[in-house]
Amino acid sequence: MTRKIIGVFVNYFDTSFQHKVAASLSEHSRAHGYNLLFFNTFSNHQSNSDYDTLEQGLFTVAPIEQLDAVVLLSDTFHMKAHYLKLLDLLKTRLRKDVPVVSVRYRQEGCYQVLVDERHALEGIIRHVIEDHKCRHICYMGGTLGNRDAGSRFECFKAMMAKYGMPILDNTVFHGDFWKRSGEDAANHFYSNPDNIPDAIVCANDYMAISLANVLVARGIRIPEDVIITGYDDVPDARSYTPSITTVEVDYALMAQKTIEIIDSHLKDGHPEKTEYISTIIKRRESCGCMARAENEIRDMRKLMFEQSDRQFCTFMWQAYFSINVTGCPDFMTLREQIIEALSHYPHYKDFYLMMCAEPDADVVQTRYAKEPLKYMRLKIAVRDGQPMPEQDYEEKAFFIDKGELLPAFAYSDEPCSFYFVLLHNKQDCFGYTAIRFEDNYTYDFDYQMWTIMVSNAISDLVNRMRLERALLKNEQMSVTDPLTGLLNRRGFEAFARKILSERSDDKTHIVAASCDLDFLKRINDHYGHAEGDFAISQIGCCIRRVFGADGVVSRSGGDEFIAIMTSDGKDDIEKYKANFRKAIAAVNEQSNKPYTIDASMGICIQPIAELSTVEDIVRQSDQLLYREKAGKRRRASDAGDGR
Repeated sequence: MTRKIIGVFVNYFDTSFQHKVAASLSEHSRAHGYNLLFFNTFSNHQSNSDYDTLEQGLFTVAPIEQLDAVVLLSDTFHMKAHYLKLLDLLKTRLRKDVPVVSVRYRQEGCYQVLVDERHALEGIIRHVIEDHKCRHICYMGGTLGNRDAGSRFECFKAMMAKYGMPILDNTVFHGDFWKRSGEDAANHFYSNPDNIPDAIVCANDYMAISLANVLVARGIRIPEDVIITGYDDVPDARSYTPSITTVEVDYALMAQKTIEIIDSHLKDGHPEKTEYISTIIKRRESCGCMARAENEIRDMRKLMFEQSDRQFCTFMWQAYFSINVTGCPDFMTLREQIIEALSHYPHYKDFYLMMCAEPDADVVQTRYAKEPLKYMRLKIAVRDGQPMPEQDYEEKAFFIDKGELLPAFAYSDEPCSFYFVLLHNKQDCFGYTAIRFEDNYTYDFDYQMWTIMVSNAISDLVNRMRLERALLKNEQMSVTDPLTGLLNRRGFEAFARKILSERSDDKTHIVAASCDLDFLKRINDHYGHAEGDFAISQIGCCIRRVFGADGVVSRSGGDEFIAIMTSDGKDDIEKYKANFRKAIAAVNEQSNKPYTIDASMGICIQPIAELSTVEDIVRQSDQLLYREKAGKRRRASDAGDGR
C-alpha cells in the first residue's frame, strides 16, 4: 500500500453510532485519499467466555507499525482489559507522532472528538420545565463509573439547581445503558407518594424504552401521566409507540471532524486537541409536544418493513449455511459454501479469507494457537463480487507475514476501506476475514454473526479431518509391519482380496512369490538381533523393489515375505528371480557388513479363473520356496559350510 493508512479500532458493531461513524469515516477518508482499515472485535462485558478473550488477537494482526493515523471508538469496548491491551500495543508499537483520535470518549494523550456532555441534556430538561411546566423531574442515569454517564448526571444536577428543584430520595436511579433496568427504575421512581414524577429524563433511549414498557404495563400513560425522554435517537426510539422525545448526536459530523483532525496533523497543521459536537432535541410523542410527522411515520414504516424482511431472510440463509457447512468433507467444499453465502451481502465488493499457516503444513497440519500465527495463507479471494479461481493464488503461494494483512493485489488504485474480523473458537485462532463494501455501505452485525459461523465451520472441519487422518494412520499401523514398512499378514490378506476382486476376467493371471531370509539365526547369534533386523529390512526392500510397483508385498512373519500381483500371463519367473538376486547383491555391496545377506524365493503363476482363494497360489509358492531352501541347505552341508 502506497496510500496513507488510517486504522480504526471498534467493538460490537451493533448500534447506529458505529454504523454512522463508519460510513462517514469511509466517505471522508476516501475524499482525502486515505485507506481505512477497520479492526472489529466482538466482546461483551456480561460474557465470561474464552471467546471474548481470544478476540484480542485481532489487535496483534493490525499492522500498528505501518499505520499513519489511528481512530479509537473507545467507549464501544465493553471489556476494560481488552481496551487497556489495545492502548498498551499502541503505546509500544505505534510510530512517533502518529495522530490518535478518540471519538466520543476522553482519552489522555489523544485528539478527541466529543459530544458536549456538559450541556447535552440542557435543552431537553429546559424543554420539559419551560414548555411542559413539569415540576417533579426524575433522572434515569447510565452505568456508575462511566464517564459519559457521569457528565450527563452532572448536567442534570446543574439544571435542577438552576431551576431551584430539589433532588429527593427517589429522584435519581442509575441504570445500565440497556433494557434490563426498567422494572427496578419504575419501582424507585414511584416509591415516594409525595414526589410522583411528571417527567423522567433518561440518559439514553434504550433505558427510556425499557422504563416506558414497564409504566405502560402498569397503566401509567405516556405522556398524559408522565413524560419520558431519551438520548441518542436510535431507530428504536423513532419506531416505538409513543415515539421517544430524545437528543440527537450528529455522529456523521463527529467522523468528519475526526478525518479533518488527522488530515491537518499529517499536513503539519495544528488542529485543536478537542472538538465538541452539540446535541439537537428531537421532539416526539413521549413528551406530548407533537404528533409524529407524516414523513417520519412513512420512513419508519418502510424501515420496519425492510428490517423485518431482512431479519427473516438473514435467519433463513444463515440457517441453511449452518446446515450446509455441517460435515463439509474438505476445504474446497467449505470454500464453495462461503462464497455462495456472500451473495446475501449484495453491496460487498471484495472478500478475502486468510488462514494461519506454517511452512510445509496444510490447513489440517497447522498447529493453531490462541494468538494468530506469524504467517498467513490466502484461502479465499473474491474481487468485485467474482471469486478468483483457487489455482490463481494457490499456485502463486500467497503465503505472507500477518503484518502485510492481504496480498498486494487486494488494494485498488482508489482509496478503499476494509473491515477485518478474527476467525477463532474458544481455543484456537484460525485467521481472519477482510471485506470491502461499495461506497456508502458498511459492515453490519449480521456479518459478524456469520463470521462466527465460518469460524465454527473451520473448527469442525479441521477437527474432523484430524480425526479422520488419525483413524487412517491407526488403520495403516494395524496393517503395516513397523520394521520393514511393508504390509503385515492382516494387511496382505485385505489388499490381496482387493486385487483379485478388481481383476477377475478370465485372461488375468496371478503371480505369487514367497521369500525367506537365509541363515537369520547365524546373523543373530554372531552379530546381534539389531543386525538380524537390518538383514530382514533389507530383504523387505529388495522384494518391494521387484514386486511392489505392481503388487502387494508383505512381511508375513519373522523372516518370511509374500508378494502377489496380477499379470497377463506372459511373465518370466526367472526374470523376477534374477532381479531379486541383483537387488540382494547391491545391498551386500553397499552395506559393507561382515556377513552376507541372502534369501530363498519360490514363484508361481496361475490363471485367476483356476483359483478359489489367494491361499491356493500362496501355498504353491511356499512349496517352491521350501524346495529351494532345502536345496541350499544340502549344498551347504555337502560343502561343509557350517552355516
